[in-house]
Amino acid sequence: MLVVTQPPLIEQMKRLELEVVAPDTPLRLMTLVVQPTLLERIKEKQVHDVELQKIRAKIVDGYTGDFLVDNQGMLRFRGRICVPVEDILQEAHRAPYAIPLELREDLSFEEQPVRIFAREVKKLRNRDIPYVKVLWSNHDKREVMWELESALQERYPHLFQMES
Repeated sequence: MLVVTQPPLIEQMKRLELEVVAPDTPLRLMTLVVQPTLLERIKEKQVHDVELQKIRAKIVDGYTGDFLVDNQGMLRFRGRICVPVEDILQEAHRAPYAIPLELREDLSFEEQPVRIFAREVKKLRNRDIPYVKVLWSNHDKREVMWELESALQERYPHLFQMES
């Protein structure tokens, strides 16, 4: 019997579509063997993908281009596994590092400042120039940028009101 008391582990196993299977024979010492099913899933999706089926048909007809079917039945292009586009998009949207963008009809998006992280004043000979370190929407915390405080205050006064 497998006892898992960590909800994050259970959620991660569900997201990765992992399945825990206990052996048929009773054992005192059990090991958990995790085998990736990604290749099997890709192979199954290749069979149902219309475009990849057309390529497979060409290979059967003798086409000897950059595509080939390996000894496990996987379709490859220049040695790389052909993954149906649908799968790539689904995985990309589920990935923890994916940042959803709100796109306009013309496929552009507007960035908004989210938070000021730091302030700094650059001193020139006869002038002080204040800068602020800003986190922009659709960016990671590692991508904060230094901006002129005056320009930011002019365009986004609400950002400076939040600080007070």
